[in-house]
Parts: sequence; C-alpha cells; structure tokens
Amino acid sequence: MAVDGTDTLALRRYGPSVPIDYAAVWGHIAAGDGHDLPTPPADYSAASSSPTVSSAVIVALCALAFTILSFWWINVRRGRLTWTTVVVFSGHVRADRASLRIPITLYNTGAKPLVVVDLRLDMTSGSARAVAPSKQYRRSIMPSSDDMEDFPHPYVVPGRSVVTKFVDFAADPLVMSTGLPVLATLLVLRDGKGWRRVRTQEIRTDSIADPSRYITYSNDPAHWPPGQLDRAAKALLAVRSGIRP
Repeated sequence: MAVDGTDTLALRRYGPSVPIDYAAVWGHIAAGDGHDLPTPPADYSAASSSPTVSSAVIVALCALAFTILSFWWINVRRGRLTWTTVVVFSGHVRADRASLRIPITLYNTGAKPLVVVDLRLDMTSGSARAVAPSKQYRRSIMPSSDDMEDFPHPYVVPGRSVVTKFVDFAADPLVMSTGLPVLATLLVLRDGKGWRRVRTQEIRTDSIADPSRYITYSNDPAHWPPGQLDRAAKALLAVRSGIRP
C-alpha cells in the first residue's frame, strides 16, 4: 500500500486507472453504502478468466507443424513418374515386323521408391494405331549384336532419382511405315497401381530412310542430312505396299 492509501496490488491487478483508496472503502462500508465500492473495469473479468495464447506458444506450434510437414515431404511423400524428352531413337521396319528402341528415362518426383513392372507404347500415326509391348532391355540406344541387357522385368525408381532403360518395343509395321510421325504415349505398369499414362511424345519415324537396317536416327530435324524425309518417304512407301491388309 502506498503512502497515500492507494493499494499497489490493486494497481497491478486493475491497472493504474482504477486505484483503490482503502480509507474511502471503509468509510463507505461504515456508512452502509457498499454499492458505491470501486469496481474493476468491465472487460477485466473476461480478460482475466479466459486463457491467452502467448506468441511463444504460436511459434512453437508453427515449428512443430513445419517439422512434421518437412519429414513427410522428404521421407514419406509418394510422387509420380515423368518421362524425359526423347532426342534419339533406333528403328527398323519390314512388312512382317518392326522394332522401335527408345531411351525411357523416368524421374520419380516423390520421396518413396516406385516399382515399374512393365512398359508399353500406345502408338498412333495417321489413321493407324497399335500398342507396342516391351521386348527387351538393351545396353545402348545404338543397336549391336552384343548389347542385350535383359528381358523386361520389374525395377525400382528410387525417390527423387532418374533411371534410364533402353527399351526395344515390338512396334506395328503399319504404324511405323505411314510416312508420318508417331505419337507415342508411354504406359507404365506400376506395382499395385495398374497401367498409368505418363506422357505423349512425337517420335519422328517419318525420317527412317533405311528401314531394313536397325540403326539410330535423331528425333530433331536440325540434325537430319538434306533430303532425309524424301528418301524416307520412298523407302517407307515400299514397305507399306508389301503389308497385307
């Protein structure tokens, strides 16, 4: 209590605007006039009875939420597979069979590994369409007699990683010999998820100028020699004319 009779505890509790003068209080009590006693501010009881959330608690909760989210993003999140742009391919076309070798570079965007069970190409060229199953995995995009790696089998694409397979697909001769580019949609069979469409790309099979040989072609017209498409159109027409309907 201060020298002037003002209660310092009341100052701390009710604020400096509502000091309590005990001499005046006891005077009111002796006079039977208790209803005139000083009262705290109207908002004091509500403010003092309801709990308040401090800034430290808010910061702690935000830090906890960030930690949990970061752990999920880095270690648990399941991503998807993306297929990198094809810049080169190998192919050959005959009236009775055709093959298309493409580098299948898959990127796993998530943290958890994804299992690839099988691969297919849904190929469309002009009015011709067919699904090409995978035949073999090879060691290089350039065909050679000893480049066999393995037959198709399940493999893992680790989280946030890239895996490349050089895949031979059993293509349809009619689709490969239209003289037009092929729109190839990659289908991936994921373990427990079924077949999923990953991406559609244009493969310039209309540049196959020597269809009887299994050789490599650029998918970029900037790298073609002069007259590439003209030679390819004549060669593919000859193949197409030998295909029985």
